[in-house]
Amino acid sequence: MVLFVGAKSFKSELGTCFSHLCKDPNVEVRKSLSAGFHEIANLLGSHVSSLLSDLIVLLKDENTEVLKGVVTHLPDTITTICGPLTQQAMHEVKQNQISDIIPAILSAEIVIAASNDWRLQETIVEHFRCFQYLTNSDNIFNKIIPVLFNKLRRARALPVRLAAAHSTLHLIRSLKRMEHRGELLKALVSEFCHSRSCRDRSLFIDICKVTIEYYSKAFFKETFFEYLVSLHTDPIPNIRYRLCSVLPDLKRLIKLPSDKTLHQSLDGCVRRLLIGEKDRDVLQAVKTAVEEMDKIPVQMESALTRRILMEEDIEDQKKEAEEKRLIEMEEKEMKKEEEAAKAKAEKKGLKDNASRIPGPKKGKSPGGKAEQGSAAVKGTPSTASTTSTSSITTKASTEIESRIPLANRAKLARTKSGIVGYLYIRVA
Repeated sequence: MVLFVGAKSFKSELGTCFSHLCKDPNVEVRKSLSAGFHEIANLLGSHVSSLLSDLIVLLKDENTEVLKGVVTHLPDTITTICGPLTQQAMHEVKQNQISDIIPAILSAEIVIAASNDWRLQETIVEHFRCFQYLTNSDNIFNKIIPVLFNKLRRARALPVRLAAAHSTLHLIRSLKRMEHRGELLKALVSEFCHSRSCRDRSLFIDICKVTIEYYSKAFFKETFFEYLVSLHTDPIPNIRYRLCSVLPDLKRLIKLPSDKTLHQSLDGCVRRLLIGEKDRDVLQAVKTAVEEMDKIPVQMESALTRRILMEEDIEDQKKEAEEKRLIEMEEKEMKKEEEAAKAKAEKKGLKDNASRIPGPKKGKSPGGKAEQGSAAVKGTPSTASTTSTSSITTKASTEIESRIPLANRAKLARTKSGIVGYLYIRVA
């Protein structure tokens, strides 16, 4: 029918009917419509924006079969409606349109999480990566990342937890603030590497594998390398067994002489496993890992090696350059904020100084009583000073007397009267 009516006439001819079908009480009708929604969106081309409200209605449906049709093709549908999923395109789309999609997707995730369909849970969690193009960095940190961390901790199916790890690390990479990135990376270490649950520690090994895939070698060595190697002392054999599979990948990351400490740490880990391991499966896994590690040459930071690495490791250099660019962008934004705050403070200071300039005094004429009174006061400075001095002396002596015991106050009174009489005679 869309092909028959045409994209231009769809809204006027079929728009109302399509919206009613999205809200149809029959589940099968809504299910059929959601399964073909992405195809209808492709056919409408530039007139697809009229389907945004219908997409939101389907995402808020409480039936998982209906949600399955929309969620499966969600990135394609959003790309068709909102434009290509890039940062530049995101700014061109109206923010109110985008902001309506985000709560709808989160609502769909809640309904799907309550079901037993772990494959659908995995799919929607994987599609959370689209949020980096649909909203800003602060919203991702405050609204999306907590949902993913909850999935990492509590999701029952391992594929769902792995999908959450992929989406989390993908979104952390897109965060603009270094403070937010650092906080989340520390949370991954504290909540999974140092967790009391072996299930969480095992997931940390998977998180490290994903980090090696998404991030540069330098980034992984700074954040997770030592924490991952420390798992060779884990009391659970399965954790040590899984660690052995990652050891060859760790050796590929090392560059001498700058990574000498990490190289020694890795060698010490392998040596302890070979000597002290009692579990036969873990010991066999270590021997297999050592055989593979012997085939991997240690990279040296010489001029010749650097040229070879530029040919072999172009992708890693691109990742590292992107990470540096994010840091530089953040530093520029912080500098702009500081300059703006400084300018605002200077402007406020100028206003305060201007308000402190005294205005003309309000009073009577020069011959008035006010000035005559002040002149009289100014004319007798000695009288005022004498009065103030005597009052201070009297107050001080009273305080001293109050501290003297009652038995000695009579002697002090007689002594004072004798001194006063003597002074009176001398003055006379």
